[in-house]
Amino acid sequence: MHRYGGVPGISSVIRFFGNVFAWISILAGAFDGLENLALIQFLLGSELTFWNGMCRWSALAKFGLLLSVMG
Repeated sequence: MHRYGGVPGISSVIRFFGNVFAWISILAGAFDGLENLALIQFLLGSELTFWNGMCRWSALAKFGLLLSVMG
């Protein structure tokens, strides 16, 4: 009998998607860190417009990745 309900081959499918979702979540965490860095620079008064774009695109990437995992 197989581990996951006795269906042959299901364990490799579950393992594959589990690994993909785990790596996507780690990548979303990295984008969250970039967003936090950009927000801190913005709050400290940096006059570079680079941080505004970095904050926006990091947040969009983070939420896009998380929505792909959740939905």
